[in-house]
Amino acid sequence: MIKLKDLITETPRYDQLKTKMKNTMALLVKKMGLKSVKKHLVGKGGMSFFLDDAKEAQKLKKFLQKKIKDVSIINLDKDGGDETNFVVYAKMFDF
Repeated sequence: MIKLKDLITETPRYDQLKTKMKNTMALLVKKMGLKSVKKHLVGKGGMSFFLDDAKEAQKLKKFLQKKIKDVSIINLDKDGGDETNFVVYAKMFDF
């Protein structure tokens, strides 16, 4: 049996939206001059930026909060094995 959420995520429209969001995120990182961003991902609920610099994380959070209400910084431990020190997460969709 196919679950509804699986059906939604497999549509071509979802793939197109995901690609456009990734391109927009890359452009945002470039235009803001964020040097410590290691990667950015689009998930079912929103977008995540993985970076190392605390000041850049705050700058990105502040910028995203102008358009998106639910933005947070998640502290990671790079020395403990995490890929970066911070994740800036913007929740865009409720599932």
